[in-house]
Amino acid sequence: MNIFNRGIMILLILALLILIPLFLIFPSDTFTYAKAWTTFIQGRFDFLVYLVTIVFGALIWIFLLLLLVAEVLPRRKKTIKVQMVEGGEARLHVDSIVQRLRYEVDRLPEITDVRPQVQSKGGKGINVTLDVKTTPTVNIPNKTEELVALVREQVENRMGIRLNKVAVNIKHSPYARPQRPQQPQQPQHPQKVV
Repeated sequence: MNIFNRGIMILLILALLILIPLFLIFPSDTFTYAKAWTTFIQGRFDFLVYLVTIVFGALIWIFLLLLLVAEVLPRRKKTIKVQMVEGGEARLHVDSIVQRLRYEVDRLPEITDVRPQVQSKGGKGINVTLDVKTTPTVNIPNKTEELVALVREQVENRMGIRLNKVAVNIKHSPYARPQRPQQPQQPQHPQKVV
């Protein structure tokens, strides 16, 4: 049904993309109804109304063109096929992968926040991007290796999904401001009353 709906929408948009410019270029020759309409409006037509009609028609035409492009472009898949299933097929929702990666990476020491992003590459696996916030004293090369190994272990071995690439974007949490030592207050000497 979805393919049928997309086919009807594409045909309808293509028809309108052809008919609207024809109507704007040859308004009196397009349809009999359009000719009667233009004859009726022609007495009240001045340059400003004609200009507004052209602009309005052009905006509708551009909108329909964008709709056509949106219908034809492939949509991002929300599920990913699990590779290591014998005798059947399993699909895993992208949100489940994101949730699991967030949970596993957040458990690591020196990680204060993580935002995983998963991109499906059709039947060719996934790409994972981790936006990670760490403590300011973290060893970046070691932590990056640890994150990549963890993501690979979770995605390929535990979820059975082919992993193409892992990108790690690291941002440090701000350093804590060092507190200045308090100066001891000088005891005030009582003033002598004479």
